[in-house]
Amino acid sequence: MARRPKVKLNIENVYNLMKSPEVRAEVTRVAENHKPNEPGYEVEEGTSGRARGRTWIKTTTPEAYADNARNATLLRALDGKGEEQK
Repeated sequence: MARRPKVKLNIENVYNLMKSPEVRAEVTRVAENHKPNEPGYEVEEGTSGRARGRTWIKTTTPEAYADNARNATLLRALDGKGEEQK
């Protein structure tokens, strides 16, 4: 029986890859696809410490905040949208 190869990651290169413009653009594209088609919601991009780029969808108006609190709009926007669900 063959032995499994051992892989050692260069963690600094992994961090750089996860924060690269290409990965951040893809994460932002997916967030844009999941954003509700209602006024008061926007996509914001940033980083999570030194580990990775991240994007989130947030409410920008009191009306959108109340709508999300009543109807779970952001949570429902993930249901049935995007390529990730199979």
